[in-house]
Amino acid sequence: MNLFNKDKELILKLTNAVLLIWLIAAIVISFNLLLDLTLRTENLSYEEWKVINCSLYDSKEVASTEENCKQQYDSSKVYDKRNAKVQRNNFLVGLFNIATVSAALCLLNKNKDQKKKK
Repeated sequence: MNLFNKDKELILKLTNAVLLIWLIAAIVISFNLLLDLTLRTENLSYEEWKVINCSLYDSKEVASTEENCKQQYDSSKVYDKRNAKVQRNNFLVGLFNIATVSAALCLLNKNKDQKKKK
């Protein structure tokens, strides 16, 4: 498959260049999304999260602070689940993007000899 053959018209060469750049960008983005999916940070227990994210207050406010801290932890867990789902969906869209652009490149640059044989 010659993308930039001398026999091709200028518009085909430009189309091939755009599709090739698009394919390279799609591969890089999908690889980055795959790394984000596989190298996620571990989930902290409530006690670990509390030590890192909740600050110490006066003894009068301990009860309300404990409730706020627990609510923040729960919302953090919900956010992490949504974020994982969004990352997975983005990776699947990236794979579909790669397949679509690859198919377009292959169909656009199919040799005439192959068309006659079929």
